[in-house]
Amino acid sequence: MHRSRTSLQKWFITMHLFSMSRRGVAAKELERQLDVTYKTAWRMAHEIRTWMAEVNGDNTLDGDVITKVVPNVRKKTLQPIIQRSFASYRRDMKRAPAGLRSRLDCGDNRAGGG
Repeated sequence: MHRSRTSLQKWFITMHLFSMSRRGVAAKELERQLDVTYKTAWRMAHEIRTWMAEVNGDNTLDGDVITKVVPNVRKKTLQPIIQRSFASYRRDMKRAPAGLRSRLDCGDNRAGGG
């Protein structure tokens, strides 16, 4: 989008079309809907795909990430796992310095306390 001669409105329409589609949007479709050349449509689609790949987590995360495979996503299955994770978080928060606890509190006054 930087230094593009394509109007900002057309960029927003393209982003909207991509966000509403499960499988992306073909450059030919953009060409028709935006009334632009195929070259412009292809470039816009390429830029949006590149940006979406960065935003959707194709980059590595900092810190430790713990994953758990669960048989299903029902409340009965997930609730005990989440409660154990939260209990572990609360234990860690009790050991953290007060200044750090207040910054990580996120509105839950019980996180550092009892």
